Amino acid sequence: MAIKVYTISGVPRGWRVLVGLALKEIEYDVQYLQGSTNEHRAPAFLKINP
Repeated sequence: MAIKVYTISGVPRGWRVLVGLALKEIEYDVQYLQGSTNEHRAPAFLKINP
């Protein structure tokens, strides 16, 4: 079962998580959010991560 990672492209915190998962050889799926359109503040995303 793959971990789903939500991140904004180019954000250092997101890259750290992705590098850590890759080094530990853990399967993951990346869902990139649009920071310029405030997608991380949309009701659908806030339902997942308030």
